[in-house]
Amino acid sequence: MARATTPWTFFNFSELHISVAKTFSLRHNEIDIFCEQLGEAVRAAKLGEIFVSFDKWKLLVNDTKTTSFVSLVSSKNNSQVLDAIEAVDNIMRRFDHPTYYNPPIIHASIAWSPCDMMSILGVQEKALSEGIITPEVTCEAGISTLECKVGKVVYSWSLVD
Repeated sequence: MARATTPWTFFNFSELHISVAKTFSLRHNEIDIFCEQLGEAVRAAKLGEIFVSFDKWKLLVNDTKTTSFVSLVSSKNNSQVLDAIEAVDNIMRRFDHPTYYNPPIIHASIAWSPCDMMSILGVQEKALSEGIITPEVTCEAGISTLECKVGKVVYSWSLVD
């Protein structure tokens, strides 16, 4: 088996997040209205503070197969996170942007590498889910804000009234 020599970059603790949308681009004239509608959708969803329990590791690769991620994954379908994804997806559809993955994978990435690590390792996703990354993990997180990063600007909405 070939050895993977591509470096991994670990996220700073302050950068850890749970994604509820795929990466996408906005035209400059769409930014204000998109963020306004997203804020309205978040407030209307009345999500409250979200608690997530991570219990598995998973190697994920983005759609374009240009970046791999080592991620903590929640194997439980958290209804609050799924509600947040649906609220964001509704806005994404209005702007003809891709919706979140189906089925959704509730995860927090802790490291990334600029490659398709599954191809380098010569493994299929099914093999990874069956235990190549097997150390047990238990980690819980509380989420009280939803953020949208546009360039260097971060828009933020509280989930707690």
